[in-house]
Amino acid sequence: MQSLPAVSYTDAFARPYHGGVIRKTFRVMRPFVPIVFAFGLLGLLSLRVRPSEVINQFGHANLYWIPALFVANLASDFFRAWRWRQQLPQDKRPPIMLLFFAGHIGSAVNFIVPLRAGEAIRTSIVSQRTGIEPANLVAVIFGDILTDMLTFSVYISIGFILLPGAVFLWPVGLVAGIVTVTALVGGYRLARNGEKWGGPPTTSGLRGWTGRALYHFAQGLASLRDTRRYLLIVLTAQGVWFFETLMFYMSGRALGIDLPYPAYMLIIVTANVAGSVPITQAGFGVFELGVGGVMHALGPSVPESAAYALFVHVLLTAPHLAYGPFAAIILRVRPSEILLVGKKSEDAANGDTPEPAPFSTTSASATAPKLKD
Repeated sequence: MQSLPAVSYTDAFARPYHGGVIRKTFRVMRPFVPIVFAFGLLGLLSLRVRPSEVINQFGHANLYWIPALFVANLASDFFRAWRWRQQLPQDKRPPIMLLFFAGHIGSAVNFIVPLRAGEAIRTSIVSQRTGIEPANLVAVIFGDILTDMLTFSVYISIGFILLPGAVFLWPVGLVAGIVTVTALVGGYRLARNGEKWGGPPTTSGLRGWTGRALYHFAQGLASLRDTRRYLLIVLTAQGVWFFETLMFYMSGRALGIDLPYPAYMLIIVTANVAGSVPITQAGFGVFELGVGGVMHALGPSVPESAAYALFVHVLLTAPHLAYGPFAAIILRVRPSEILLVGKKSEDAANGDTPEPAPFSTTSASATAPKLKD
């Protein structure tokens, strides 16, 4: 009688791996990992408060506040676009509506894809329609972060002064102050050094690419060299955060939460720190834990705080699922642009010059893909 070949446990586990089963399964499941993680974090929140208590809080919400919330949110987004425009070179500043609509497309992508992928999409859209180097636009995002940190440091200081219960946040205020000063000094020095550079390096290879990216990044920080211009940008940032804080305040009023306006200045800082952790789509889970925890520390009950965090987060992010596609239609953004793949249009493939996109500041011939001879 013929004996069967012996099979080791190592071979039994190695075959699925080398056969690609595990790799294929991981590729299929990878997009769902952030969603599972978000539900896990929301599950941690449910350990502190019963879902029925949160739903009961929603039942007392005054929905007449919602139109005003949307208006405040759009006003904040408009100031964001204006701030972007102020940081760009004066001879390359695009129409403000291009930046406004591109921002909505980026926010919609952030709602679906983690890792803040919408920022890359927004940068790509603006770069293609203006001819501005992507590294220059990345520097503008860095400039946004600098003004945000400066504003948040002021907000935390105001919270310390006007809210005795906010003393527990002093470590956050100290770290924010140190990081803000360090980032401003570093950005200013890089901008001053960039002013002395004659132009981007022309060498090839990784070193040349890095040098060109650093040059364009330094040029994007040019606003730091002009005190008057930078003060205008900081003033524009106050419009961004005034309207967003106003939205947070009105969300609290809609749920019957009685907190003073300065309390929401601290909550808005917490919301942005939590939302900047790019592990889930639009920061779901992280946002609720952070905002709900700080609000509860300022006075409201756990059910009120949890309901507020969910309420304001949904109203802050969900509208972009409508704004984003609408903005993409207005700008005539192709799916290939959102997916960041360089797919040529049919006109370009036929050798024709494509029609210029709306709000574009570059000529159609300049933005048309180059065809090989």
